[in-house]
Amino acid sequence: MIVKDALDDASVLVCYDSYCFSFFSTGVVNIISPGIWTNRIIICANRACLTFMSNQQLSTVKMIINGERKLSVSGETYEVRNPATSDGLERVPKGAREDAKAAIDAAYDAFGKWSSTRPIERAKLILKAAEIVESQKAEIARLITLENGKPLPDAMGEMEWVLNTMRSEAYANVRLFGDYSQSRPGQYAYRKIEPIGVCGVLLPFNNPGIQWACQVPVGLVTGNTLVIKPASTTPLAEYKLLEALVKAGLPAGVANYVIGPGNTVGEEIVASPKTHMISLTGENETGVKIMQAAAPEMKRLSLNLGGSDPLVVCDDGDIAAAISFGVHNRFRNTGQGCMCVKRVFVFEGVYETYLQKYLEETRKWTVGNGLSPNVKMGPVHTANGRATTESQVKNAIGGGAKLEAGGRRPEGKEYEKGFFYLPTVLTNASYESKVAQQETFGPVVPIWKVKDIEEAIVRANDSPFGLTGTIFTSDLKKANKFVEEHISSFNRVNPVPSAITDFEGFGRIYVKKSGYGTEGTEAYTRKRPAVINAH
Repeated sequence: MIVKDALDDASVLVCYDSYCFSFFSTGVVNIISPGIWTNRIIICANRACLTFMSNQQLSTVKMIINGERKLSVSGETYEVRNPATSDGLERVPKGAREDAKAAIDAAYDAFGKWSSTRPIERAKLILKAAEIVESQKAEIARLITLENGKPLPDAMGEMEWVLNTMRSEAYANVRLFGDYSQSRPGQYAYRKIEPIGVCGVLLPFNNPGIQWACQVPVGLVTGNTLVIKPASTTPLAEYKLLEALVKAGLPAGVANYVIGPGNTVGEEIVASPKTHMISLTGENETGVKIMQAAAPEMKRLSLNLGGSDPLVVCDDGDIAAAISFGVHNRFRNTGQGCMCVKRVFVFEGVYETYLQKYLEETRKWTVGNGLSPNVKMGPVHTANGRATTESQVKNAIGGGAKLEAGGRRPEGKEYEKGFFYLPTVLTNASYESKVAQQETFGPVVPIWKVKDIEEAIVRANDSPFGLTGTIFTSDLKKANKFVEEHISSFNRVNPVPSAITDFEGFGRIYVKKSGYGTEGTEAYTRKRPAVINAH
């Protein structure tokens, strides 16, 4: 530890407010390691230390740049907070542009050797890291709950998804198959599949483990090198996941982890001529800015952006299953999901039944600290996020919507410091209201009555977004019509409730304002053709 190293040569060490001073017996005074301790006093003499802290622990989370765990070159740190209590969890480095540049340089230098490593060896490393993650999954799940707010059982389910994805991506990309054709004897053509290069991975807050697993394993196993920036509010669990790769033997520079603001670290990653592909899961406004910043270099983009996903419930569908899916898929993770149900359209023949049963199930959802037993929904992740949700609900009610459930913050001392909001159900909202035309990233759902499948599809398509869509019906013609005519990245027919949507191995091509590009192996590789005449 740095304290011990300082004491080896100094008789007295005093640390206060990010600076440490070592007093030598000769009278010389040195300043040691600015930025390591913040809001605390450490006084050491004769190798014994007394520490006076402001309820903080010495930070264990660093940035990982070129295989080394580092603080920011600026020495700045900031506090990660629990959205359920507003308590500080840990101080982490606040990276600067210089840190991002160092990470990009490291990834650029490491690409040649890593991309020429046999795919089977890359896959073995991912599988070894998965074993390390599995041994720590309870610890990492707890970190997800603390920094994100979701209930611990949901975080544990997220970790199972992480492990499954790490392993499936390793196995699926052991061999990268290109294309081959022969037009005449002695002449043939093929397309070689290869990695993109240095990829910037910009991750969101809502599912730290899942989003990391969607990008990092596939990016690495296909031969790319990465510069990863977590959401500023959720850097803890993803640090542990990347640390597992380092422990598994990932070469220095292949995957780098830079914590910091989007307007400095993020901008540097996107604009650098040494990054060749950018992956983002985030807001539409951020996606537009990235497209503009990446345009001069013509970079590959994979942008997973907003959604306002419709659920259609037909009168011949399994109503009980549609209720279970509709409630669970809307309110899990406090409604903060890209592919959560955000609008519901119910055939008029079953509308009243569906609505009443939906409300009954909604009222069973207990709200609270994700570490508390029997809690089904945690807080909204930030104060701004809750304020946006409240604004959308107010707008809908002001436009004539009826508030059927929720619509307010829960009462009680245990909720005072967190960003809690009750599961909220609206009916008769205007199709021009914010809950209809914007993405609702909180526990709010509007439900409408429709006459038939034609009206349902028209209403479902009346959105600037097109991420997913869901229908419950026993009529194959209705199912096919919905799948064919609802414009989205993918559609689901009669799905089962689950913590995570299963893509069954298929990547998406993003449509409308829900994104740009594709995902998975297709996003992280390219095919280059060649024609060879053997004569």
